[in-house]
Amino acid sequence: MTNELENIVELIRADAERECSEISAKASDDCKLIKAEYSKKEQEEYWKLVNDGTKVAQQRLDSLSNLATTESRKQMASMQQEMANEAFELAVKTLLDLADSDFAILLRKLSLPADTDAKSVVMQHKGKLNSKVISFLFD
Repeated sequence: MTNELENIVELIRADAERECSEISAKASDDCKLIKAEYSKKEQEEYWKLVNDGTKVAQQRLDSLSNLATTESRKQMASMQQEMANEAFELAVKTLLDLADSDFAILLRKLSLPADTDAKSVVMQHKGKLNSKVISFLFD
Protein backbone atom coordinates (compact mmCIF):
# COMPACT_ATOMS: atom_id res chain seq x y z
CA MET A 1 0.00 0.00 0.00
CA THR A 2 2.91 2.31 0.61
CA ASN A 3 3.84 1.79 -2.94
CA GLU A 4 0.42 2.70 -4.09
CA LEU A 5 0.43 5.79 -1.93
CA GLU A 6 3.82 6.75 -3.29
CA ASN A 7 2.52 6.26 -6.82
CA ILE A 8 -0.52 8.40 -6.10
CA VAL A 9 1.64 11.11 -4.51
CA GLU A 10 4.01 10.90 -7.49
CA LEU A 11 1.08 11.27 -9.90
CA ILE A 12 -0.26 14.23 -7.94
CA ARG A 13 3.20 15.80 -7.88
CA ALA A 14 3.66 15.25 -11.64
CA ASP A 15 0.21 16.61 -12.31
CA ALA A 16 0.93 19.69 -10.12
CA GLU A 17 4.29 20.25 -11.86
CA ARG A 18 2.60 19.99 -15.26
CA GLU A 19 -0.10 22.47 -14.16
CA CYS A 20 2.57 24.83 -12.77
CA SER A 21 4.47 24.63 -16.07
CA GLU A 22 1.29 25.35 -18.02
CA ILE A 23 0.43 28.32 -15.76
CA SER A 24 4.02 29.62 -16.02
CA ALA A 25 4.00 29.27 -19.83
CA LYS A 26 0.63 31.03 -20.08
CA ALA A 27 1.82 33.81 -17.74
CA SER A 28 4.99 34.15 -19.82
CA ASP A 29 2.90 34.39 -23.02
CA ASP A 30 0.59 36.93 -21.37
CA CYS A 31 3.62 38.99 -20.27
CA LYS A 32 5.02 38.91 -23.81
CA LEU A 33 1.65 40.11 -25.20
CA ILE A 34 1.38 42.89 -22.61
CA LYS A 35 4.99 43.92 -23.22
CA ALA A 36 4.41 44.00 -27.00
CA GLU A 37 1.21 46.02 -26.55
CA TYR A 38 2.91 48.60 -24.32
CA SER A 39 5.94 48.70 -26.59
CA LYS A 40 3.62 49.56 -29.48
CA LYS A 41 1.87 52.22 -27.36
CA GLU A 42 5.27 53.58 -26.33
CA GLN A 43 6.32 53.92 -29.98
CA GLU A 44 3.03 55.59 -30.88
CA GLU A 45 3.41 58.07 -28.01
CA TYR A 46 7.06 58.71 -28.97
CA TRP A 47 6.17 59.51 -32.60
CA LYS A 48 3.21 61.62 -31.49
CA LEU A 49 5.55 63.69 -29.30
CA VAL A 50 8.11 63.95 -32.11
CA ASN A 51 5.46 65.04 -34.63
CA ASP A 52 3.87 67.51 -32.20
CA GLY A 53 7.30 68.94 -31.39
CA THR A 54 8.09 69.24 -35.09
CA LYS A 55 4.81 71.08 -35.70
CA VAL A 56 5.47 73.48 -32.81
CA ALA A 57 9.02 74.10 -34.04
CA GLN A 58 7.72 74.78 -37.57
CA GLN A 59 5.10 77.18 -36.20
CA ARG A 60 7.79 79.02 -34.23
CA LEU A 61 10.01 79.14 -37.31
CA ASP A 62 7.16 80.51 -39.42
CA SER A 63 6.34 83.09 -36.75
CA LEU A 64 9.96 84.22 -36.48
CA SER A 65 10.24 84.31 -40.26
CA ASN A 66 7.14 86.50 -40.48
CA LEU A 67 8.48 88.74 -37.73
CA ALA A 68 11.83 89.07 -39.54
CA THR A 69 10.05 89.88 -42.81
CA THR A 70 7.93 92.53 -41.07
CA GLU A 71 10.97 94.07 -39.39
CA SER A 72 12.83 94.05 -42.68
CA ARG A 73 9.94 95.83 -44.39
CA LYS A 74 9.75 98.39 -41.59
CA GLN A 75 13.46 99.09 -41.83
CA MET A 76 13.23 99.35 -45.61
CA ALA A 77 10.34 101.81 -45.35
CA SER A 78 12.24 103.81 -42.74
CA MET A 79 15.33 103.94 -44.92
CA GLN A 80 13.26 104.95 -47.95
CA GLN A 81 11.63 107.71 -45.91
CA GLU A 82 15.02 108.87 -44.68
CA MET A 83 16.38 108.91 -48.23
CA ALA A 84 13.32 110.82 -49.46
CA ASN A 85 13.76 113.37 -46.64
CA GLU A 86 17.43 113.79 -47.46
CA ALA A 87 16.64 114.15 -51.17
CA PHE A 88 13.99 116.77 -50.37
CA GLU A 89 16.37 118.66 -48.08
CA LEU A 90 19.05 118.56 -50.78
CA ALA A 91 16.55 119.80 -53.37
CA VAL A 92 15.46 122.65 -51.11
CA LYS A 93 19.11 123.54 -50.40
CA THR A 94 19.89 123.44 -54.10
CA LEU A 95 16.90 125.68 -54.85
CA LEU A 96 17.89 128.08 -52.09
CA ASP A 97 21.42 128.23 -53.43
CA LEU A 98 20.18 129.18 -56.91
CA ALA A 99 20.53 132.75 -57.96
CA ASP A 100 17.20 134.58 -58.00
CA SER A 101 17.16 134.73 -61.79
CA ASP A 102 17.93 131.00 -62.10
CA PHE A 103 15.16 130.20 -59.60
CA ALA A 104 12.67 132.27 -61.59
CA ILE A 105 13.71 130.50 -64.79
CA LEU A 106 13.29 127.14 -63.10
CA LEU A 107 9.79 128.05 -61.93
CA ARG A 108 8.82 129.18 -65.41
CA LYS A 109 10.15 125.94 -66.88
CA LEU A 110 8.19 123.92 -64.39
CA SER A 111 5.15 126.09 -65.09
CA LEU A 112 2.43 124.87 -62.84
CA PRO A 113 -0.96 124.18 -64.44
CA ALA A 114 -3.18 127.25 -64.74
CA ASP A 115 -5.54 126.11 -61.98
CA THR A 116 -2.69 125.69 -59.45
CA ASP A 117 -1.89 128.60 -57.22
CA ALA A 118 1.93 128.84 -57.33
CA LYS A 119 1.95 130.94 -54.22
CA SER A 120 0.18 128.26 -52.17
CA VAL A 121 2.62 125.61 -53.40
CA VAL A 122 5.60 127.74 -52.43
CA MET A 123 4.03 128.91 -49.18
CA GLN A 124 3.70 125.31 -48.01
CA HIS A 125 7.48 125.33 -47.79
CA LYS A 126 7.79 128.93 -46.62
CA GLY A 127 9.76 127.94 -43.54
CA LYS A 128 12.37 126.32 -45.76
CA LEU A 129 12.58 129.15 -48.30
CA ASN A 130 14.20 132.45 -47.51
CA SER A 131 12.17 135.62 -47.61
CA LYS A 132 14.26 137.02 -50.47
CA VAL A 133 13.14 134.21 -52.79
CA ILE A 134 9.49 134.53 -51.75
CA SER A 135 9.47 138.31 -52.25
CA PHE A 136 11.20 137.90 -55.61
CA LEU A 137 8.49 135.49 -56.78
CA PHE A 138 5.41 137.27 -55.55
CA ASP A 139 6.21 140.97 -55.27
